[in-house]
Amino acid sequence: MAAFEAGYTAGKRLYDEGGKGGAVREVNGGCVRRSLTAKPSAVVARDRGAWVLGCKQGAGNSAPRPPSTPVTRRENAPDLRGRFRDWATGNGATDTARHVERVTLVHLGRGEYDVELSTTYSTADATGAARRLADAFAAWWDGDDGDGVAWNLIITDAGGHRLIDRQLD
Repeated sequence: MAAFEAGYTAGKRLYDEGGKGGAVREVNGGCVRRSLTAKPSAVVARDRGAWVLGCKQGAGNSAPRPPSTPVTRRENAPDLRGRFRDWATGNGATDTARHVERVTLVHLGRGEYDVELSTTYSTADATGAARRLADAFAAWWDGDDGDGVAWNLIITDAGGHRLIDRQLD
């Protein structure tokens, strides 16, 4: 699995450069955050969860134990879309929230996931409008809408191309 191997190599490099302290930082959210910009992006995009698993194992200086099946699991969350839109109505973000077509929880392994908003925005909207949406969603998000920890918010256009991302903390 190429994504796992790329993650393991990155994690091993982080361990070699930062020692045990660096490894602790990576295992506690660092690998998940790094996965958004990991290279080669085409390989990582196929199974970002496998990349995260590899990164954690490499950063932990353990022997590689690649998964036998894909790690990333996507779960549609229409209830979150509705709850966000309800909140937006009372908080001056109605126009922004109406662009959200789908909310997906992107599970990256045990207990870690990202939240992805598929929108009506195009790449031309990526700067201002998508950023306002990210700000509004992050203000609403309370972090307890799934098992585990949500690390990142990813805003995509209708075709699934990433417009922007930001940390959820």
